[in-house]
Parts: sequence; C-alpha cells; structure tokens
Amino acid sequence: MITIQDLKDEKDIPVIFANSYGIISGFNEQFLKVYKWKKENLLGEPLTNIMPENYRDAHHLGFAKFIQTQTSTILNHPLELEVEYGDGTSQIAEHILVAEKIDGEWVVGGQIKPL
Repeated sequence: MITIQDLKDEKDIPVIFANSYGIISGFNEQFLKVYKWKKENLLGEPLTNIMPENYRDAHHLGFAKFIQTQTSTILNHPLELEVEYGDGTSQIAEHILVAEKIDGEWVVGGQIKPL
C-alpha cells in the first residue's frame, strides 16, 4: 500500500497533493515537467484545475462524501482517468490515490502516471 510519505519521496513518477478542502498543497517536479504546469498556477488552487471539466462534478460529490464518511472504495487502486495539462490538453493517466490524516487533517495524494 502506498503512503503519503511514499508519495513525498517519489522523484520519477508525477505526484500531487491536496488538503481536505480540495486545494492543491504540493507536487513534485516531475508533475510540473510531465504535465506542463507552472508552480504558481497550481499551488493554492482547486484540485479540479487538473481535471477535465466533465470530471469535476463527480469529483466534488465523491470528495465531499469521503470527507464526511472517511471511507472510500477508490483509494490505493489504479484508476484510468484523464488529467489536464497546463497547456489545456488532456490525456488518460493511471492514478493511484491515497489519503491519510496528518495532524488531524486529511492529506490526499495522487501518483499520476501518463499512459
């Protein structure tokens, strides 16, 4: 099982983090390089910025349900979903999502490998 610390240590695979409000709180350099994002366009912005628009409503519902129930069926399982690039294009990528409570707050991280 992948942990938040594993994601923080990852150098080769693109990784991104969000807080319990769905706001991007961090990422690795590989995420910026592969998905053509600039730091200033991600940090502190909604996680939905890296999702095609047709995914956003489902994300909001699922994320809110997770925060409320603290249970999920998608964590630590590979998912093939589109990811939006900083240049506005998108592509299918393999997402492995993890969530852990750290200092009483949820931290959500994703390893996002292009396919």
